Amino acid sequence: MQSKIIKNKALVIKVLKDHKALNIVSLNIKKLTDIADYMIICTANSNRHIKALTDNLLLETKKAGIKKLGVESGSGSEWGLADFGDIIVHVMTEKTRQLYALEKLWGIKTVKDNRVKKLK
Repeated sequence: MQSKIIKNKALVIKVLKDHKALNIVSLNIKKLTDIADYMIICTANSNRHIKALTDNLLLETKKAGIKKLGVESGSGSEWGLADFGDIIVHVMTEKTRQLYALEKLWGIKTVKDNRVKKLK
């Protein structure tokens, strides 16, 4: 089961990278909550970019047989969310990402090489 989750996470990150998402961070939250194993957070250049990233993510995960539980992403939105059960993806504008600081909220800080460390 865990290897399938890792494979799905890799696909999600690849799709985001392929469609020019910025500052992609993968947070391992399985020891912090039951809602998911991983939270992926990335930045988009604009509201349209959020919609495009979310739409392409849904298309590619559907092709791969990954079931979506929910999605929130409308035109003009500054925050898109896609829930795949074990993986939750947040796509935000830079301003919104800084405002909500999800990495900090979950007690995790990012490191230069995109690994993550738990805050003490």
